[in-house]
Amino acid sequence: MANDNRIIRPGDYSLTKAEILSYRLVDGEKPFTIDIRGIIATISLTENIENPFMEGVIQLYDANDIRTLLPITGLERLHLRFNTPGVSGVNAVAP
Repeated sequence: MANDNRIIRPGDYSLTKAEILSYRLVDGEKPFTIDIRGIIATISLTENIENPFMEGVIQLYDANDIRTLLPITGLERLHLRFNTPGVSGVNAVAP
């Protein structure tokens, strides 16, 4: 993961958002959200042109025991936002 706006080596990226959104609601309105950017050890995403989805693995350093805060059931959503360092004005995410 790059820390500035320069590409140092192939595969560099800037991670601007990494959140787990629970199916539980806070005050009955918004989903309970945990920012996991600071505890990510590795991210591995795989794309296959024959499938309409991506697969991946994210490994975390979980010293806060996130499993008991949410709990993790499989109904959570994961929001990731990343880009190539130094590239601006390109948005491939639908609003």
